[in-house]
Amino acid sequence: MNSHAAHLLQCEFTYYLCRGASRDDPHYLPHFCKVAVLKSLVYQLPLKSIIMYVDTDAFLNLDTAIAGFQRILATLRSSGLIWQRYHGNGTISAPDIITAPTRNCGRNGHCSSDLTVGNLHCTCTMIWTVSEASRLVADRWFRATISDPTSSEPGCFDQNSFNRIAASAPGTIAALLSSLFLERNYIYGEGKCDQRMFIRNDAILNGALPNLVLPASYLVLHRVKRSAFFRRPPEDPRTLDDRTQYLNLTEAIAPLLQ
Repeated sequence: MNSHAAHLLQCEFTYYLCRGASRDDPHYLPHFCKVAVLKSLVYQLPLKSIIMYVDTDAFLNLDTAIAGFQRILATLRSSGLIWQRYHGNGTISAPDIITAPTRNCGRNGHCSSDLTVGNLHCTCTMIWTVSEASRLVADRWFRATISDPTSSEPGCFDQNSFNRIAASAPGTIAALLSSLFLERNYIYGEGKCDQRMFIRNDAILNGALPNLVLPASYLVLHRVKRSAFFRRPPEDPRTLDDRTQYLNLTEAIAPLLQ
């Protein structure tokens, strides 16, 4: 279970559910819940707090826990990795927001048909450092998503709105080109990313973190509900009462609809 893996990584685990909107309201969609929750969290938590978000179809690998999340995070901030950004790929330090790469790494593909800026960032897995810059990003993402909560590609609207604002957003937003954030499609060779970047970054992470052997020791595997790699049953919200937070979407959305 992701809650158990989070505990081993020495992270606090919370399962978020959104309530308040009707099923006929496009804002009821779970992908919008993600945007509203993150906006709420970055304003509630103190500066420098760390938020790791994973979609409900993503799986945290228990085998990675031995490396420790804080050590993983420190390595991501200081190890000379190659990052993917709208302003060009390269080495940077301490990104405010780290995302998984899309399976096509910005090339045309799923979730790209509505975009004119490319599609670099997958919002299935994200690590946010709470800062004034990331708060502005969360606010812009929320407003961009609420202004157009639909997309020609099912399940893409929050990702499309994020990519629309990422190029001009304050702070540093970067995609991690590594199998630490592993997409099921990479396993089957369907992705179009530059494999040299993945190999280089994986080598750096393997050398910096104890007992980490990528890609086998991925931190997050996405789309596991559709693959044979899903080894445990999904989280059942009914069993998470003591770790479940509820966000009232009607209250969160209302000020922006006036």
